Amino acid sequence: MVRSNIIQMKKFVLSLFFPLFVFSLSAYNLTGKIVDNNSSQPIDFANIALYQQGATAPQSGVVTDDKGNFVIQSVADGKYTLQVSFVGYHTYSRNFTVNGKDYNVGSIKLTEDSKMLSEVEVVGMGSQMRCEIDRKVFSVDQNIAAAGGSASEVLENI
Repeated sequence: MVRSNIIQMKKFVLSLFFPLFVFSLSAYNLTGKIVDNNSSQPIDFANIALYQQGATAPQSGVVTDDKGNFVIQSVADGKYTLQVSFVGYHTYSRNFTVNGKDYNVGSIKLTEDSKMLSEVEVVGMGSQMRCEIDRKVFSVDQNIAAAGGSASEVLENI
């Protein structure tokens, strides 16, 4: 009698954990590598976001390691969009389907997002006061408050 209760209890416990076991078997890994399009050097710390197709919020996300590799674990069967972004590069998107096995997206090449500037002008302004050995010298030629004033008014403002 006690033995039959133990067997029934084991069957009950197994029936509770069997769906979890089956669910864990239906989750797969998504792997890939992110590289620069020009130099083929790996891009570390690029952002990887995984969206179910049609969704606006990411389902999962990771950052690439120092060799440009990434792994997203526990991806269920379905249709997804992979989005890769990194500062200074165009955002990359790709649709794919996971069907019953691990999925490797391969090597993804990101292209630089650079714009050529026609001209850059750097303007500097010197200090209005400098200390010399025997005196302090004030330069008021760039001082807006000194414009149109007399020498005594400028000295009062200093």
